[in-house]
Amino acid sequence: MKAILYARKSTEDRKRQLHSIGDQVKILRKIAKKQNIEIVEEITESTVVSEKNKMSDSKKVD
Repeated sequence: MKAILYARKSTEDRKRQLHSIGDQVKILRKIAKKQNIEIVEEITESTVVSEKNKMSDSKKVD
C-alpha cells in the first residue's frame, strides 16, 4: 500500500500541540514502516489553515 504522509502544526493553539512537525513525521514514518506502507509524498503545514482548505481525510494512493 502507498500513502501520503501529512503533518500539521497549528500556530493558533500551542497548548494542544503535543508534537512538533518533525516529531509527527518521525512517528508516522515509523508506523508506515511497521505496517509496510510506502510513503510516496510528505506534506507539512505550519500555519493555520482556513476551514475550506483543510484536508478532511487521509489520502491514499494505490
